[in-house]
Amino acid sequence: MPECAGNDVIDSLNESREKLPQQWNPDLAGDVNFESLDFNGDPATIERTPAGIRHRKSMTEGVREIRACVSVAGDFDIDVSYRDLAISDGKPTWHCGVGLMVLLDNRDRNRVTLYRRRDRISGKHELALAGQKMNDEGKVIYLGGRQVADSSVAGRLRLARRGTTVTALQSALDGSGERVIGRAAFPLGPVEVQGIRLVAQVGQGLETSVIWSDLHVRAEQIETHILPTEEMGSAELVDQLDQHRRLLTDLTEDVDESTGEGGLTWKLTPHATIAPDDPGFRLLVEASGDVESANILKRCQVNGDLDVQADLHIIHIDPSSKPSSNNDVTLCFYASPHSAGDGVGRLREDQTAELIEATLSLRYKQDGAKELNCRTVGRDHLGKLVYRPIRSVPIDMIDQLRIAVRDRAIYFFYSVTGADDTVVLGRVPIKNEFTITAIGVIQNARGARGRSEVQWKNIQVYGEN
Repeated sequence: MPECAGNDVIDSLNESREKLPQQWNPDLAGDVNFESLDFNGDPATIERTPAGIRHRKSMTEGVREIRACVSVAGDFDIDVSYRDLAISDGKPTWHCGVGLMVLLDNRDRNRVTLYRRRDRISGKHELALAGQKMNDEGKVIYLGGRQVADSSVAGRLRLARRGTTVTALQSALDGSGERVIGRAAFPLGPVEVQGIRLVAQVGQGLETSVIWSDLHVRAEQIETHILPTEEMGSAELVDQLDQHRRLLTDLTEDVDESTGEGGLTWKLTPHATIAPDDPGFRLLVEASGDVESANILKRCQVNGDLDVQADLHIIHIDPSSKPSSNNDVTLCFYASPHSAGDGVGRLREDQTAELIEATLSLRYKQDGAKELNCRTVGRDHLGKLVYRPIRSVPIDMIDQLRIAVRDRAIYFFYSVTGADDTVVLGRVPIKNEFTITAIGVIQNARGARGRSEVQWKNIQVYGEN
C-alpha cells in the first residue's frame, strides 16, 4: 500500500464528498429497533445508550460485526464515531480493537478496514489500514497495510473511495486534527449488502468494548434493503403482492406426467423420515454425530415473477449441539443464470457474482437463541459459492415463510405464530437474468444429538412463465 499524502488529499476528499448525491445516516443513539442494522440475529449483546450503541466482544460472547443493511455503488465516503474504547490488558493472541470495514462485491472480494487496535505481535496501540483479497485459488490473501501509533479512546474513523483508490482517515470526535492513515487501490465493485461493518477484534481471554455513534454514508448510489420504505408500508406491500399472486399461475400441482417434472421429490439422510400428517406432511430429522437433513424439492421452470409460501407448525427443534453451527428450517429457490455455463459462475460487467439461490431460514443456535435470516447465494468466476446476508432478526416462533419475486426484486416475509400480520424481513434487487428451476424446503440437525420435527401444512407455488 502506498504512502499517503497530506492536507491536499484531505481537502480534495472533503470537496468531492459534498458532491456525492445520496446520504444514509442511521440514528445509532435514538433508533430503538435498529432495523437498519444487523447484529447476526443477536442484539442481546448490544447495549443502547444515549450516546450510541455499546459493542462488547470477547472470545465467548458478543457479535464480531454490526452490519448496515444497505449496499453502495460508485464513489463513497463513510465515517463513524467511536468513544469509551476499552481494550483489556494481557498478552494478545490476536489483534484486539475495533474497526470500520467495507466488503467489495468484486472479482477479488476485497475487504478494506481501518482499525484502532492493539497489535498482536508488539502489543502496542495503533491505527492500521488493512486489506484482503481472494486469489485465483480461492484463498484469502492479506495485502499488508500501514500502521500509525495511536492510543486514542475516542475519535472518528473514515474510509473514502474515489475511483479505485480507498483512503483511510482518522480524526477527533469533532472532526479536528484529521489525518490520512493510508491509501490503497482496489478493483472497482459495489459495497455489497451488509458490506459496511463495524467490527470488533479480540484475543483469547481479552475483551473489547466501544460505543459507536454518528454513522454517516455518502455515495453515488445507496440501496436500502429493509422495509417498509418511505413510499410504502409493510401492510400495503403485502396486499399488493397478494393481489399480484392471483394473476400468476398456480404451479403447486403442476406435474408433467410423462417426465415427472414439477412434482415433489425428497432426499433424506438415514436419520430423517417423512410421513403424512393432515394437512400436509411431517419431517423428523435426528442428529447422530454429523449433519442429518431432509430436502423436499419441487422442480419448475419460472422465467418471471414467483411467489412461494410455506405454512408450518414447529413441533420441536433442539438447539444445535455442534459449535458454530445451527439447526435450521429453510424455504428457498434455486436459479440458473442465463449467462452461466460449464458449472462455473460468471461475473457481471460490474464484477458481481450472479445469483443462483435465495433462502429464508429459521436458525436454532447452540446457545438457544433463534434467528430468522434471509440471504442470496451466487457463484463466482472460480465456481465457489458467494453468500450474501441481507437481514437477520431474533425471533420466537413462526408459522409461515414466504419468498416473492416481482419487479426485479426479491422479497422475504414471515408470520409469527399467533399473529395475523405478515412481516417483511428484507428485499434485494435482482441484477442478473435467471430461470427459477426448483423450490426447496430443507430441515437440518447437526451435532451428536438433537431432534428437528416440523409439520409442513401447506406449500403453495405461483409463477409466471
